[in-house]
Amino acid sequence: MTQTIFGIVAIVCAALLAYTMTPIVRVLAFKIGAVDVPLDNRRMHTKPIPRIGGLAIYLSFLITTLLFCNIDKQLVTIWIGGAVLVILGTIDDIYRLNAWLKLVIQLAAAGFAVWNGCVIDHINLGGVYVHLGYLSIPLTVLWIAGLTNAINFIDGLDGLACGVSAISSLSLMIVVLLNGDIVSTVILHLTSEGRSQRQIESSVHSSHQTISEVQKTAREKHIQWPLDESVTNEMLRDILFPGRFIAAATHPEPDYLLIHTELAKPNTNLTLLWKEYCDRCTALEKTPYMYSQFCDKYRAWAKITKATMRIQHKPGDAMQVDWAGSTIPIYDPITGDETKAYLFVAVLPCSCYTYAEACEDMKLESWLYCHVHAYRYFGGVTRLLVPDNLKTGVTKNTRYETVLNRSY
Repeated sequence: MTQTIFGIVAIVCAALLAYTMTPIVRVLAFKIGAVDVPLDNRRMHTKPIPRIGGLAIYLSFLITTLLFCNIDKQLVTIWIGGAVLVILGTIDDIYRLNAWLKLVIQLAAAGFAVWNGCVIDHINLGGVYVHLGYLSIPLTVLWIAGLTNAINFIDGLDGLACGVSAISSLSLMIVVLLNGDIVSTVILHLTSEGRSQRQIESSVHSSHQTISEVQKTAREKHIQWPLDESVTNEMLRDILFPGRFIAAATHPEPDYLLIHTELAKPNTNLTLLWKEYCDRCTALEKTPYMYSQFCDKYRAWAKITKATMRIQHKPGDAMQVDWAGSTIPIYDPITGDETKAYLFVAVLPCSCYTYAEACEDMKLESWLYCHVHAYRYFGGVTRLLVPDNLKTGVTKNTRYETVLNRSY
């Protein structure tokens, strides 16, 4: 929240500075002859228009970054490269420089930025980070020179270049806000590739302390790259640094490690654990998450921390069978007498298609009949049959051999 407010203040400051300096630059443009006179059909305006409006934008950017940003080598490089391009544009607006000369200077400014570490070394394609390798240098140079000339080519209509630049900048800002904090994700990715601390600092433009903190926390919480495709940047941030970016006091975060440990115990499920979580929240006079949110947040934690592993199954290839947990009560509708029943469950793991049958006992005869009924229900026989290590079907199971019941 603090970072968001800080960014909004910086944007407002830059906008006010540009708005204040534009009339001053306009007067300067008329004095030095940096005006666009409509001498051909390409120009849509009918009177001379000042040309060096980019100077006001650059000065507002320079002042804002001085006030709000940590000054490092990359930022100074951007200042110098931007100054070169602004000076080049101003001279061109007055004297009409040769196009090839302008291109050479633009490429030189872009090359200077690359030389000092301002490189696009990876791109994000829908959450998939593609590292450019040796292509990063030429693509960065072409990107800088290409954007410069693209804006220069649309200056025939007054306000068009400025409007397109504003819309593009706003679109990039929205993309960044929608993606959230991607720094932690990139740090984990680069760390998995064996990048040095200095290389990661140069790539993500974060401090040594921030990178070390992310790496240390990831090791402690057993978070490794690659992450599950469904894991978002916000989910990763909340797992790494819970509560840091959340305003005081909304919903208490569940203890995911405790939940995962409790689920390994018999007769425990997420519904029961959610009720216990709600009781703790009530005691603290806090509002708990709804059940669906509770489950989603636990599953997200499990994916990120690799607490669970997804196993790929082929359709119709296997049937998994077992007696399910404790007995279930069955009541006689006439007498009301209660009888204990044992629940047989068969599942096709790919589709989670399930067959269940209540039995009076767990003897071999009931076990075999339940298999027949399950196959009849599914309409076929699978290639594999996967039972648990139950006494009904497995006579002996050692490190060296598994002996199944002969009838089974």
